[in-house]
Amino acid sequence: APSVTAESAMSSPLKPSREPTENDELDRLRARLCSLNVSSPEDLFKELRMIRAEYDAKAAGVEEELFTLEDKLPEIAERLKQKKNKLKKIKTDVLIQRAEYKQHVEKVHELVATHCPDVIDRLSLINEKHARMDQLKCKERAGELIDNCSLAIPINDAAGILYTLETAIKHVQEMKQMCPDDAAAYSNRLAEVASNIEAWANKRLKQVLESMVWPWSDAQDERAYKEQIGELKKITGGLYLALTLTEESSVAVDEGDCTSSASEGVPTAERLVEAVFDRVATRFRFHFYGTKKTADLAHPEYFLMQLIFWMRHSILVFSMVIQPVMEKNKVSSASAHNSFVRLCCELGKEKARSLLNSAEYKQDVTLFSTLIDELISFEEQRDDWELCPGEFSVLEVLCEDDVRKRWLTVEHLACSARVDDILSSETRWNHRFVESFQEVDPLLVCEAADSFVSLLLCLRLRAKPLPCAVTRKMFVDLQVVLIDDFRTRLVHVANDAESPWKTPFSQIMNAMWYLEKSIEEWGEAELVAAVEGERERAEIRGRLAESVKMYKHMWEDMAGDVVGSFRAKLRDFARNYASQNWRGVARMRAGDREISAAFCPFLLMVRTALTDTAEKMCKPAVLILFRRLLDVMAEILMDQVITLVHFNAEGADQMSFDVGTGLVSVVNSVLERTEGGMRVEHEKAIVKVLSCLRVLSLSVPNAMLLQEELHVSGDEEAEEKLMAMKIHLVDKDLALSLLNRRSDIILEDGRGPVRIGL
Repeated sequence: APSVTAESAMSSPLKPSREPTENDELDRLRARLCSLNVSSPEDLFKELRMIRAEYDAKAAGVEEELFTLEDKLPEIAERLKQKKNKLKKIKTDVLIQRAEYKQHVEKVHELVATHCPDVIDRLSLINEKHARMDQLKCKERAGELIDNCSLAIPINDAAGILYTLETAIKHVQEMKQMCPDDAAAYSNRLAEVASNIEAWANKRLKQVLESMVWPWSDAQDERAYKEQIGELKKITGGLYLALTLTEESSVAVDEGDCTSSASEGVPTAERLVEAVFDRVATRFRFHFYGTKKTADLAHPEYFLMQLIFWMRHSILVFSMVIQPVMEKNKVSSASAHNSFVRLCCELGKEKARSLLNSAEYKQDVTLFSTLIDELISFEEQRDDWELCPGEFSVLEVLCEDDVRKRWLTVEHLACSARVDDILSSETRWNHRFVESFQEVDPLLVCEAADSFVSLLLCLRLRAKPLPCAVTRKMFVDLQVVLIDDFRTRLVHVANDAESPWKTPFSQIMNAMWYLEKSIEEWGEAELVAAVEGERERAEIRGRLAESVKMYKHMWEDMAGDVVGSFRAKLRDFARNYASQNWRGVARMRAGDREISAAFCPFLLMVRTALTDTAEKMCKPAVLILFRRLLDVMAEILMDQVITLVHFNAEGADQMSFDVGTGLVSVVNSVLERTEGGMRVEHEKAIVKVLSCLRVLSLSVPNAMLLQEELHVSGDEEAEEKLMAMKIHLVDKDLALSLLNRRSDIILEDGRGPVRIGL
């Protein structure tokens, strides 16, 4: 019996403490390394150096001890040799004395056999009578203890029952050695008494718990019930012993007997827990089944909140009563705290399953959704109150096939409806923060995108506590479908936009950028991590990568629309600018030069486009769009103006002033406000435009000289000469082509005499 085992364990001498071994030291080092709390590599290496210094000090101490022992080894060896010789002498003396003892015993037997041969028989008879007397006393004591157990039941003496039952169990175990023939009969008697004790304990438990009005729904002071709790401890101790005896007696029943009790196979500790918990289950079924107001189908939160209250306020008494019994009887795998939470959750699952199977919940989606929300809230509250979070989840009832399919359908419909609300809201394109906080959001996310991400996170939180991997995978699939569907809807809205420069085109571009980065960042950490199995993870990872790719592709398409619109508008201004008479520009002093009137609309268009881009687009995308817009601007200047117009020196110089001073200054002023560190004169396309204008604006003598030198130079030599004149990205052919646009210099066959035009 467990009590005998516990008694023998208590009576056994304490073992000496074990010397620490190398494995113990490694375990301590491993635990210390795991407990390191560092935030940078420098802190980590600092801690490692400290640990190494400590172990170096220990190693030095051990080496010193080893050196000391090596010095003492000869002395120790000499002492051991002396001890060995002494032991050999003692062994010789013992062998001699043993031989003498055997001789004396043989002589005594010879004398007894000769002078009084009946003494041996008489001594044997006396020993038999003593043994018989001990057996009778043992049986009398066993019967007395068993009777005392029965006598203590009517007077509700819990302490007496526990003491006498423990003593009786121990005594019957001893009887199996002293009188094994009678031990079985007394074991059967003890089992019968144990059945009576079990019935009494169950009844008495209910009485004491009723007097305490337990389970409690609000906080109580356990010290006010000290007497009742003490009695409950003794009752549960006796009940555990009684259950153990009845379980042992049931094991002796023939295996072919089909009339075994319903509790067969249930561990004793579990039966004890269920006996104490029975009052909780009875009250739960009384309040939340039937036609009572607390059993209202429309309010599943009633029974779930009641379970939370019971777990918060009643679990301490339960643990105070049950846990000492488990520890005393070495039930190491059981925990009263966990058992109470598990049984409460079983009640919740039983009630939730009955609701889900009812006709009302099958027909009414609102009731079904309400129950799901309350079950999820129940798990969140358990987590908040640290009531075995992650274990015994009531959400198991939602992972059954028929319920799971219906739940996913409802979630899909609800999320689709929510997306409709998001995209039809009047504030859908407003900034997600109030105006005073817009500056802290470099992504300029609109309310529609922010609300959609919140919807995905909410859906993720709902699926996170689910204990079923299949259901979590289905929720991840739903989130991927919603991500793709939201992109499609944004594309339709963008296609219906009036202009790339008006609402909501820029807001949708920012949403595309934000969602692409968000999905890429938390997709692996949240969605992929929620799926079990490498094959399933690879599938989800591939689908997310495809979604990210599509969001990026759509942003690129929309950026192309912005650039295309800019190109179309700027081309008209460039044609007007190119139509001016650049061959007849009069000479003027450098201080009197101003930006051409024809260039102002072009300049205004560029500044407006860049300013709108800086204000409406998210900061990470602004520089990308700036470079593309500047490339388009440079392309139009080259294709529509510089390579089509004929200049004189003053005309080229005026255009160089328009672009190099006016355009560069205006664009740089916009770029400086973006704080991106970008300068327009450093952009490759603009450098080429400025270099071309520098070629065109050369004075007549310099232009003639350069043209002559380029004709007689090779490509590499020509490039070096142009570089020396700070003309970059312009090759020999382009330079000659530009010089041919000069109307004030003409070379006959490229070599003959020069005529200077007007």
